[in-house]
Amino acid sequence: STISRHASAMSVANVLEDMVAKVESKDLHTQICGIRGDVALSEKRIHSAESSINSNSSDIKKSNEKLADTLARVSAIETKIALHDQRLQSHSQELAVLRQKIETEQSARKAADSL
Repeated sequence: STISRHASAMSVANVLEDMVAKVESKDLHTQICGIRGDVALSEKRIHSAESSINSNSSDIKKSNEKLADTLARVSAIETKIALHDQRLQSHSQELAVLRQKIETEQSARKAADSL
């Protein structure tokens, strides 16, 4: 009788241990699934961030290309302005020479008229 109670108690203990093990196993499985879900979500966020970085990098590259193009056009315009400045200075010098010639001729005519 004592042996059968002891055997029955052992059987109950084994059943309880099995139940605890299953609960712990399910709890661990639930935790693992939760962690896997967190990892998957993190991977999606990382992928999204990488896509955003790549997009921004592409936008920056395009902006840099546009800026380089604009700077090249500005440089070309500055060169044209410098050439126009040189021409204006040359014309100003030519005009000064012509003005001097006209003034010299006018003075000569006045001198001739007064004779």
